[in-house]
Amino acid sequence: MRNLNLSVAVLIGALALTGCGRNPVAPQADIPTDPSATLGRGIQNNEPEAPQGGEAGAVGTIHVESMGAGVLTVGRWTLTIHKNSHIDPASISMTIRDPQSMEVEISVTPASANVFQVPVELVANCTDQTNMVMNDQAIFFWNEAWEPATDLTVQAGSMSIKAKANALANARVDGAATIVNGHGRR
Repeated sequence: MRNLNLSVAVLIGALALTGCGRNPVAPQADIPTDPSATLGRGIQNNEPEAPQGGEAGAVGTIHVESMGAGVLTVGRWTLTIHKNSHIDPASISMTIRDPQSMEVEISVTPASANVFQVPVELVANCTDQTNMVMNDQAIFFWNEAWEPATDLTVQAGSMSIKAKANALANARVDGAATIVNGHGRR
């Protein structure tokens, strides 16, 4: 009888030390399943749900290591940073205040890292804009005034507009007809 009690005590002790399964109240670790979340690549944070009332909106941030690459998508906007496009590591954030907005706020931290040797690509997906005449649209960047992107591709079939730039700034999609003396106007 004494050997049975000792065996039961050893079994209980072993179960207590090793556990017999995941504790149902223990927090679960989130393991990234995104293939871009690898060494030397950018890591995209999950987008929050659509804003309610006066909330700030959708925000996404990516941290790109020196000479690294990454992709960040927030709402209709996708930013692609190519490998070897910049020297300094940087955090890049995009904010959309309203899901239907045609504007995106972009910030690069530190500001000194907002210089890209290989142009970054900013794409606006306009598939939800059924009445938009794509060939009349352009991406504008804020530089003391709204200025149209100089390297622009309008893809009417896929309802998207792509701009390449060597520095990032707030951007918006607007009719190319709003260009006045080389500057965009609202």
